[in-house]
Amino acid sequence: MTPLPISPLWIAVATLTVCMLGLLVSPLVSRRRAAVDRSEFDLSVYRDQLAEVDREVQRGVVSTADAEAARTEIGRRVLAAARTGDRAATPPAGPPSGGRSIGLALGLVLGVPAAAVGLYLGLGSPELPGRPLAARDRDAEVAESEAVSPEILRAVAGLADRLAENPDDVDGWRLLAQSYRRIGRFDDSVDAWARVVALTDGDPASQSAYAEALVAAAGGRVTEAARTAFTGVLEAAPQDPRARFFLALAEAQDGAYQAALERFAGLLADSPANAPWVELVRGRIADMARELGVDVASVMPDTLPADASLPGPTAEEMAAAEDMSPEARDQMVRGMVEGLAQRLEEDPSDSDGWLRLARAYRVLDEPAHRMAALDRARAAAPDRPEVLVAYALGLYETSEDTGPGRPLPAPVAAMFQRVLEVASDHPEALWFLGLDAANRADGAAATDYWQRLLRQLPPGSPAHQQVADRLEALP
Repeated sequence: MTPLPISPLWIAVATLTVCMLGLLVSPLVSRRRAAVDRSEFDLSVYRDQLAEVDREVQRGVVSTADAEAARTEIGRRVLAAARTGDRAATPPAGPPSGGRSIGLALGLVLGVPAAAVGLYLGLGSPELPGRPLAARDRDAEVAESEAVSPEILRAVAGLADRLAENPDDVDGWRLLAQSYRRIGRFDDSVDAWARVVALTDGDPASQSAYAEALVAAAGGRVTEAARTAFTGVLEAAPQDPRARFFLALAEAQDGAYQAALERFAGLLADSPANAPWVELVRGRIADMARELGVDVASVMPDTLPADASLPGPTAEEMAAAEDMSPEARDQMVRGMVEGLAQRLEEDPSDSDGWLRLARAYRVLDEPAHRMAALDRARAAAPDRPEVLVAYALGLYETSEDTGPGRPLPAPVAAMFQRVLEVASDHPEALWFLGLDAANRADGAAATDYWQRLLRQLPPGSPAHQQVADRLEALP
């Protein structure tokens, strides 16, 4: 057996052991503190947590709905702690246990150090030298602590090595930046995006991705550096949705809810209906409206018509989906759908929830369930334009009486007309009724619908060009 070395390290370890034993033994050899002290401490912690929730809401990091849920849970714990304090205020009856406590204390003082030294001498390796940080396999440690597969880490390291030999490979730097973010190395992602920005001479798309990486590295906070970068993006590309979203988020985090609401509403009004960020922006608008005490419907703008040229899922999103088997994906989606359906049965007035359920059934290719959900949404909000449009589109997509060059089925056209009764310039209703009129050879009606739509679209946008081309093609 290797003799135990005497060194400053062992002296320090022995000192720490004595201190820790003192902390453990002290409560056993002294009179017990009343449990009410513990409850008072818990109450003070819960009060701090409530204050922190309020601060997070003001910063815009936590939504109002999530904050209410957190406050409810903390309140439940406050009541439980208060009841514990009340019960502990009366000391329990029974004989004192001082003798048993002193015996246990002596056992700890003598037994713990002896057992620890014996185990270390028998199982440990006191002769093993220390490992400097530089000698450690950092990627392997990250893989073990964060559950990132070693294969992914080796691929990322290999890409970084190749870029060291070919530092002007802009596509490689983009891939490396995305890979770093995926494995949680946000600071390294920022550095890689900075390299992309330098290689592309400040290309707005690259600058926007760099600024978003700064936000991720700051834990979701739009820092001053990120704000400056996003502002530069808008100077070159005024319609960049990512820059517009994060600058609105920065206003919300600063407590400027009115300015944030205006920015979010402007972004939504300029977004095609099928843009992937639409639902997120709508949620933020609803949060800002609640903070300002205004009616959400009065500040929620309509979107532009769907844009078929929008890109599909990102490479990262596709890779994440490929990690699951088709059966697992289907089971996950159906589990979420069933949970949402059950919740809506308990609260059938949630028209947004019914719309989400209808979209989920569309993904699952269950048209009958989709139309049933849209029916419930229309019953919950019969005059809401978004609901009526969704219902009209559902009728159109599930109808067999549709096709290129054919007029809209009568129920679909009637539903879009109903949309214009409650929102006279709704873009999607104008678009589809214009198509219907053009396919019925009613050029005057088609011109009226599409000219009204064209006035709402930003000049130079794909949607504006599409409508202008349709008008030009009319007889």
